[in-house]
Amino acid sequence: MEQTANKAAAGQGEAKVYQFTGKRPSTKVRKRAMLEALKASFGVIKMACDQVGIERTTHNLWMSKDPKYREAVEELREVKKDFVENKLLKLIESGNPQATIYAAETLLKDRGYVKRTELTGADGGEIEHKITHEVTFKNSKAQGGSQEISG
Repeated sequence: MEQTANKAAAGQGEAKVYQFTGKRPSTKVRKRAMLEALKASFGVIKMACDQVGIERTTHNLWMSKDPKYREAVEELREVKKDFVENKLLKLIESGNPQATIYAAETLLKDRGYVKRTELTGADGGEIEHKITHEVTFKNSKAQGGSQEISG
């Protein structure tokens, strides 16, 4: 499964299109095909649905109604997370500064590695706060119709 994910992520995997001939295959067969397509597409739902020939709403229905199907899809998501985490660690090991900074800012917040943004007013001064209220009253008795009074 990991090799399939690696190939798909690298753009090396071939997109298999499932063509069912004859009568419509059983839901079980289509679910199995969908799981295979999700593996091959590295979890991209739209791509997998297109390969299997089902609507995304069908996939969502299966997710909500079939705990075994949902569990299998969630396991694929975990494989995807592991793949991404592995690639990030390899970049860090190779000395990639952007990957190191990203990992520090997301994983080491409790140690002070947090990106902070300071906001200031013009020329570094204080920020000016201004609150404006507009109130509109309708007076239906004035001149036989409605009249707006603003203040």
